[in-house]
Amino acid sequence: MCFFKKTEPKPEIELSEVQSGTIFSELGNLGLQPLYSRLDSKYYQPTDEGWAEALLYIYKTQEVPIYTSDTMDCEDFAMWLKVMLNIHFHINTCAFVIGDIPQGKHGFNLLRLSDGWYVWEPQPSFDAPFTIGTHGYEPEVYLI
Repeated sequence: MCFFKKTEPKPEIELSEVQSGTIFSELGNLGLQPLYSRLDSKYYQPTDEGWAEALLYIYKTQEVPIYTSDTMDCEDFAMWLKVMLNIHFHINTCAFVIGDIPQGKHGFNLLRLSDGWYVWEPQPSFDAPFTIGTHGYEPEVYLI
């Protein structure tokens, strides 16, 4: 079994440091509750362009999981993406979240961009981050 789709040059992505207090304050101001206390004391995030490059690299080079009810469903995709970004780029400002969408409870990600937190659907459904509330995505709890 091959775990990599193909070899692709890994982009150099500049990261900026963000203190954990800032992260937790911002997410708290959005009305979200942490699933666990701080996992890291410092967080690292790319520029908005860096996010685009990192996400493109992950989806082009990694074997994107196939949806399987219960064993590889929404929250598993969200965990997968969080881990892939951390492994490949040391980006730890991708939050794993559980919240509501029109169909019910759902797992997805939040990305910290230059002007705030945005939803990212890790299953190949949308091709760009979108504002919280769009498409009915309402996060409730997070792990970062």
